[in-house]
Amino acid sequence: MRAASSDHGLQDRCTGFTAAGTVPESHGVPSSSSVAAHAIEETIGRGRRYIFIDPKNIKIMSRFQQLLAEYSESHQHPTNKRLHWLNVPLIYFSVVGLLWTIELPASLPFFAAMPLNAAMVVVLLVFVYYLNLSFAISIGMLIYSAACLVVCHYVAQINAMALPVASIIIFVVSWAGQFVGHRIEGRKPSFFKDVQFFLIGPAWMMDAIYRAVGIKA
Repeated sequence: MRAASSDHGLQDRCTGFTAAGTVPESHGVPSSSSVAAHAIEETIGRGRRYIFIDPKNIKIMSRFQQLLAEYSESHQHPTNKRLHWLNVPLIYFSVVGLLWTIELPASLPFFAAMPLNAAMVVVLLVFVYYLNLSFAISIGMLIYSAACLVVCHYVAQINAMALPVASIIIFVVSWAGQFVGHRIEGRKPSFFKDVQFFLIGPAWMMDAIYRAVGIKA
């Protein structure tokens, strides 16, 4: 009877406390939900935990926000962050450069002299992926992707072998820098858990740029 009385007393006292955290799935809310709720946690008797949530203050994160939050977990160390700001754009460019060298048996309808290549197709597919997550991010990444394509075009015009060789060197050196950063961080790269984090890295940087200039992604 005393335990039951203590339980009711805890519920009665559960006011005026604010906590930010995660709601367990047993509460009927996804575990990745962001919560700002009046709550109190106490351990009573044999380790039982009581969590009281105010449903009016629950905010569900979007899929894009969840991915950014998960990516950020392994990118907290300042040195690792700086290395990513340097290497992520370079890796993205190097991949576009390597794909540019793969010509397809077709040409662009508005540039008859320019053959279609794998980079153009993949950039379009990547744009659709980002568009499904965030319109603002998709526009920013489309602009950067277009810049990469323009650079690839002019480098290939100057020397056909310069682009693939430079892309391979940039890719290898940049990934070496990434692994150094994660060694310092003490966390494995996010893509070890989910390959889509290859694309979340650039979006994470674009989101930071948007926030710096006051644009909501």
